[in-house]
Amino acid sequence: MDSSYQNSPTGCADWTSGASPRSIPSTGNTKKTHYPDSSSNVATTCGTSGDLNLGSTTYTLNDNVHIRANLCAASGCTPTFNNPSASVRYVFVEGSINFTSVTTTSGSGPIVFITYGSDPASKTSVCPYGGSIYIGQQGSSSVNAPAAYFLAANGLCIDGTKFSGSPGLGGIGGKNIYVASNPSTPRDLTLDPSFPVSSIPIDLSWRESGYERL
Repeated sequence: MDSSYQNSPTGCADWTSGASPRSIPSTGNTKKTHYPDSSSNVATTCGTSGDLNLGSTTYTLNDNVHIRANLCAASGCTPTFNNPSASVRYVFVEGSINFTSVTTTSGSGPIVFITYGSDPASKTSVCPYGGSIYIGQQGSSSVNAPAAYFLAANGLCIDGTKFSGSPGLGGIGGKNIYVASNPSTPRDLTLDPSFPVSSIPIDLSWRESGYERL
């Protein structure tokens, strides 16, 4: 992102205020997508002590996003995301992601979530290889996000997650990956082989195409 990108006019309130669905960015030109564009006070600028609670809100991503905050660190969220464009939308997170479940709307274009945060100590007991991206499950919640690819600079953890669709996710990637999926409740984890991985900004010349349940 170059100097033409600006802070969102309403700052991090884009994510926490207003009716659902919420547009990201809420107002201004399409390049106002930084939250915030300053390396100072990152821990306190967005949300509460650097933690944004997304709740169960639906978010419409109208451009690429760069956010300096953890998403749902204190309490797992169940958000829904929509990309109204056929082009890939990127969500660069200088923090971690903690989703109890996650959904992408029917017809959504591809979305790539990329985290640069460290693996939270709070996930150590369930994520032996780290979980700066954590997708879990509680009660009847389930994941149905075929338009979403999750990429972690550190650990990615899928913890006892229930999937209500096939494919359940667009794809996953990370330095370390841990998958503990509940079998057939109602579906096993499947990934979308047609996801445009050539658009993901890492070398995917070597990648896993399947997995074996142990």
